[in-house]
Amino acid sequence: MTRTGSSSEAQELVTLLMRNFSDKKPLVSTLDKYVKFVRTEHCFLLFEELGKTDNWLLREVFRWMQKQRWYIADNGVYSKLISVMGKKGQIRMAMWLFSEMRNSGCCPDTSVYNAVI
Repeated sequence: MTRTGSSSEAQELVTLLMRNFSDKKPLVSTLDKYVKFVRTEHCFLLFEELGKTDNWLLREVFRWMQKQRWYIADNGVYSKLISVMGKKGQIRMAMWLFSEMRNSGCCPDTSVYNAVI
């Protein structure tokens, strides 16, 4: 597994992450195991998968992502997350992310407001 790679490699890692967690092995522990490989693009794919079923896990992954050295809060990250949640019908989560964005010091721009709409 490499640090950078194609979108199919990113999807492969996300599939591996989704398969390797359970009630006995939390997703955040699995993410910690693969911390050298997981980056923003993996989190986006993971959010899309989790957005289908589990808002609480999504929130845990977002909190995990915020603690990583590579994480940078910016409009692009929040816009993508808000958009993913809006498309999945997760309006409360999208609004929570919008609030988190503002609390993190990011200023919403047109792309973020479009994602909220």
